[in-house]
Amino acid sequence: MKTALTVLLVLLMLGGLEAGNRYLTIRADLRAQRDQAMEEWSHVGEALEHRATLVSDLASHRGLAATAPAPVHDISDARKVLASQSGPQEKLTANERLSSALSQLMTIASSDHRLQSDPAFSQWKDELAKCENEVALARSRYNRMLEKYNARLQEFPDSLVASMAGFHRDDAYFHTTEAADTKR
Repeated sequence: MKTALTVLLVLLMLGGLEAGNRYLTIRADLRAQRDQAMEEWSHVGEALEHRATLVSDLASHRGLAATAPAPVHDISDARKVLASQSGPQEKLTANERLSSALSQLMTIASSDHRLQSDPAFSQWKDELAKCENEVALARSRYNRMLEKYNARLQEFPDSLVASMAGFHRDDAYFHTTEAADTKR
């Protein structure tokens, strides 16, 4: 009886050590995935900043400020908000605001024949199209990493470790609707 109790205690201790080791491994993996998602987010943030700079450059074009003061003002405000925010959700909201203002400005610019014949404007549109592709690629990588992280939080035993270690689902996905067709 005493031997059986000793064996049982040793097995419980080994099981406890294995469970503790598994807990630490899962927690480290979840932290690494969360950090990778934030690293991917930093690439999205950089691409959004570059895009905001390009949009601002167009907005500061001499003729547009007089022709379209409201969208130019909205672009300026949205860029300030975008630059001042650090979290994904806030930046996503600011980017949507910037996209909306850009759409309005591009609608006005498409009817300005002088601007349409300007080689600098054509070059700007090409550069913006490249930038939009960079944003889309960075956004896609970020969303994939976030999906992977969130899926991991739902798996057992990872979900148990996540709740004990304070990991939470992150729903700051980058949803887009192509509000502005910049290739006009």
